[in-house]
Amino acid sequence: MSYTYDPNTPQGMNQSVHGFTGSVGSLGYGGLFEGTKFEDDWQQYFDPYDTAGEELATRMSGIDVGQLQSAWDMQSQQLGETWGLTQQQLGEGLESQRGQIGAGFRTQTANIGGNWQEQQAGFGNQAAKGFQQVDIMGDVMKRKGKGLFHGEQRKRMAESEVSGAYKKSFGLGQSAYERAMEGATGQYQQGLAGAQLGYEQQMSRGQLGYEQAMESGEFGLEQGITDIYQGLEQDVFGMRESWQQGQRGTLNVLLGMDIWDGAGQNGGSGGGGDGNGRAGSVDQPGQTGNEYSGQTSTIDGVAMKWSSNQGQWIPAEQWDYYAQSQSNWG
Repeated sequence: MSYTYDPNTPQGMNQSVHGFTGSVGSLGYGGLFEGTKFEDDWQQYFDPYDTAGEELATRMSGIDVGQLQSAWDMQSQQLGETWGLTQQQLGEGLESQRGQIGAGFRTQTANIGGNWQEQQAGFGNQAAKGFQQVDIMGDVMKRKGKGLFHGEQRKRMAESEVSGAYKKSFGLGQSAYERAMEGATGQYQQGLAGAQLGYEQQMSRGQLGYEQAMESGEFGLEQGITDIYQGLEQDVFGMRESWQQGQRGTLNVLLGMDIWDGAGQNGGSGGGGDGNGRAGSVDQPGQTGNEYSGQTSTIDGVAMKWSSNQGQWIPAEQWDYYAQSQSNWG
């Protein structure tokens, strides 16, 4: 968005200054001085528009816009830096959480494995004691004179019982160990998934907040620039209107002077008259002047109205212009 001063280019202002040039000729007063002593040099009594005020206002608006833009650039940079730091902190937090979850998992699995090893050792010791008892039982039976066959058979049965008990206990312990490891692994995976989900949610909320802050700041910048340039356009419009009003004041003074160069001086009677009197109508023969104020006539193809105040015919456009502002004009 930009605004560059150009007196020949409309700046989006009111239609009354559309195509504004600021030249004396653009005032359009030439027709009001036809037939007067100022007809050829009326422009020398008016001042062209001075563009200095617009140029200063434009420069000041440019400074205001530049300051506004600089402030937003700094703010947007701070927002970006803050969001970047937040992302870094969230990433570090996720890694730390993962590390804690991993450490907890390793400790838990180490404890489970240690307990299982202790159980295995206990099962082995119990089995060894059982086999020792079986051996002792075999020796006792031999000393008591039991039959060789009966003693061996009883020993094998005892050994089978000890071995079966060991296998059963080992199998139960193995199943418990595997279930514990599966549970620990599941908790570990859930912990990692929860940490990742929390990280992603925080990142999403942070990204949304950052984008909203950027959009809000950019909207504020655009609105601020718009306000500055709208204010500039209003100032420019006021300067141009003030100039035009000043020139209309000069016009009123000039038209209130004795500037008529003999037009209608002979009172408007007498059909043809001479060139200065123009009391009759060349275009409409027989239509002569009327001494009643406001009566119309056509003289040399120009619409005229009689002014009792001035005692002469004057252009209808001038008569109408002053009749609106001066009650006794006619």
